[in-house]
Amino acid sequence: METTYTYVRDHLAELWDKATASCEPVIVKRRGHPDVALIAADELRSMMATLHLISSPANARWLLRAMDELNRGEGTELSIEELRVKLGLPEE
Repeated sequence: METTYTYVRDHLAELWDKATASCEPVIVKRRGHPDVALIAADELRSMMATLHLISSPANARWLLRAMDELNRGEGTELSIEELRVKLGLPEE
C-alpha cells in the first residue's frame, strides 16, 4: 500500500493496525523527500535475520538445499522449541 504523509498524519493508528495485521509495509510518500515504510517490527526483524543468514554463501546454499528437501517431502519440519531441544540449547 502507498499513501501520503498527510494521510498518515491523520490515520496513523489505522495504518499501524493494517501494517501489523497484514505484514505488508505501508509506503509513505512525501513531496521532496525519499519514501519511507511503516512496517511491523516483527516483520522487519524476520527480514533482517533472513538477510543475515543468507549473507554467507555457504549458509545460503545450506538453507536452499534444506528448503528444497522439505518441499520434496524429504525433510522434517520442527518448531523452534523442538529444534532447541534437539540441539540441546537452553531455553530463552
